[in-house]
Amino acid sequence: MYKLDSSGSRSRSKMIYIPIASGLLVATVLFVSSLISIAGMRHTARIAIDQQVRHNLSRMASMTAATIDASAHSTLTDPTQEEGEAYKALNRPLAAAIKGVETVRFIYTLRAVGDDLCFVLDGTPIGDTDNDGIEDHSFLMDVYEDPDPAAWEAYHSEGIAITREPHSDRWGTFLSGFAPIRLEDGTIDGVVGVDISADQYHAQLARVNLATQLALIPGGLLSILAGVGVWWVSRRFVRYAQQIVEHREDAIRANNAKSSLLASISHELRTPLNAIIGFVGVAGDERCNRIERADATDTIRHNAEHLLTLINDLLDISKAEAGMITIEPAPVDLPELIERAVEPLRFNAEQKQIGFVLEGIDTLPERVILDRTRVRQILLNLLSNAVKFTDKGHVKLRVRTEASTLEMCVQDTGPGISAKDIEVLFSPFTQLGSRESRMKGTGLGLTITHKLTKLMGGEISVDSKQGQGTLFRVRIPYRDAEPASEHHAHDARADWDLLKGVRVAIAEDGTDNMRLLKMIFKRSGASTIEYHNGEEALAGIMGDADHADILITDWDMPVLNGEGLVRKLREAGWTRPIISLTAHAMPEQQRLCLSVGCDAHMTKPINAKRLIETCAELVEQHGCSSKAA
Repeated sequence: MYKLDSSGSRSRSKMIYIPIASGLLVATVLFVSSLISIAGMRHTARIAIDQQVRHNLSRMASMTAATIDASAHSTLTDPTQEEGEAYKALNRPLAAAIKGVETVRFIYTLRAVGDDLCFVLDGTPIGDTDNDGIEDHSFLMDVYEDPDPAAWEAYHSEGIAITREPHSDRWGTFLSGFAPIRLEDGTIDGVVGVDISADQYHAQLARVNLATQLALIPGGLLSILAGVGVWWVSRRFVRYAQQIVEHREDAIRANNAKSSLLASISHELRTPLNAIIGFVGVAGDERCNRIERADATDTIRHNAEHLLTLINDLLDISKAEAGMITIEPAPVDLPELIERAVEPLRFNAEQKQIGFVLEGIDTLPERVILDRTRVRQILLNLLSNAVKFTDKGHVKLRVRTEASTLEMCVQDTGPGISAKDIEVLFSPFTQLGSRESRMKGTGLGLTITHKLTKLMGGEISVDSKQGQGTLFRVRIPYRDAEPASEHHAHDARADWDLLKGVRVAIAEDGTDNMRLLKMIFKRSGASTIEYHNGEEALAGIMGDADHADILITDWDMPVLNGEGLVRKLREAGWTRPIISLTAHAMPEQQRLCLSVGCDAHMTKPINAKRLIETCAELVEQHGCSSKAA
């Protein structure tokens, strides 16, 4: 029996070895053959694409050159002629060709002037249509600073020349064709240039590369399947089947994740939006007294600020996933922070006719150092979930401090959470199974809450039983802060006198933004001069350089934008402070504003307190206020 088993084992080894050896040989031959074949197809396709592109460029350049009156073209030598009818008449066919051929980006003519090539005609409309910060149109006799070598080749060879490789200049990377413009005596007055974006050329090559890569897949699979033999077929089939299922599940999870993200954004934004809408009604109700209206307005402002914070965090959720959200501790009035965070949720609870209880607010220290925005965000996330999932009973918030640690307990009498759901509660895009039909979000708020708590050095725990409600406990460390001084308590009131006697020039094309700015500066004691575009502001300030102490300018304005206005004012020697006020919040925008001559850069939505303080500081630094006299 032993010998028989040994012989059988050796036979099975041979049976396994022979198919593997044969399979490797067959697989190698098949794969190399398919690789050579596909490489040849790829090479042929690339040659065909190159030939097609060169043919199209050659045809377009020669056809365009044929439509140009060379004699009239030779008379265009002065930049002032660009406004003349002769220039416009010659330029129309170029502009029409650009509009008529989708793949063409630029059509223009060049003339050699000394060692330079200068633009003559350019069918591109004036302006920056691709928003790259560079004027698209080249004006008459502008020097082409980095011309395509093919342009000189066409000039010297007096024939059609096509770029051999994509050429880059300040407008981008292009493939270009050039054809000579001949006068009646046969001499060359210039060349026509036709540019197509290299992106289109690369896209065609990318499609060829993708097709060849995809073509390798069946060849590779066939080679593998042909080599492994019957004994491996079943195992391979199971493995492939498992991979297909896994890929399908990954695709489903990815699709659900996208839907979950959208739902989560709706869930996160609904709470402050609801408070804003609700208190707008209170602020506009004539039956409410002045104090109630002022309180409603204050609540609207706080929730609007929180809404902006939520939008920033939700749109940059990848930062939270990477742990890159920054924590900014600062002195805060802790009882006031808790009460402000509770207000919108108490309003929601009243609408659902459930109780809302706040305990321990009187025991909190008045001033501590922590991140006000993040603590408020954590509290709002927990309270909004508690109110949302509680239909009967109440929601309770219990706060206390112990050993420089703030403890916030949010308890509800809702349906509770199962032990299985608790395990994945803080995972992103996870729905609670027992409440799936009622849950509009996906747990992203709790994910953010968990990450923010950890970033602040705190901890979060949950205790829940189905049918008995849920208790979330958050503990966040803080540092003690100095008590608020009397001066600090009256800062807000003093802000409205900081600009008394200051003359503020405002360049803003938005009607509502202009009204808001005028109201802010009026309440701060300043007088305003309004301009609705940069050209008006430039004319007004240059007409009387002393009629304004400071300029507030929008960046995107008609006629003359903010960048142009600031540059011209600084070039003219106007030295008074300028603040750029724009909706562009990217760091590069701030660097641009400061580099062209602004003294400060601020973003919309407008923070009135910060705007007033910044204006006051700049006016004082420059010593240009009329109130100083």
